[in-house]
Amino acid sequence: MSWVRSQTTPVRPEKLASAPRKKVNLAALPLWSQYVIALVVTGAVTFLAWRIGHSRPTPAWLGVLQPVWMILGPVLIVFFVVRWLVRRLLGR
Repeated sequence: MSWVRSQTTPVRPEKLASAPRKKVNLAALPLWSQYVIALVVTGAVTFLAWRIGHSRPTPAWLGVLQPVWMILGPVLIVFFVVRWLVRRLLGR
């Protein structure tokens, strides 16, 4: 017969505070890995938001802004890609 404990043992705050932490400077990583981390985090948050709220109605204020973002979003993406290509080709 197994015994299952229904409550967990409380952990003392001083024990939690003494836990070793490893600090990572994300700005020191290569640029490509910063982009990969940003894309993975964005994708995970977007997926979770869709998963949790895909059946809920869209707020009215967001529906008004949707046509604006449908035009502005692709324009900004093209702008930044062209700017990046110009800088790369001109050697800046």
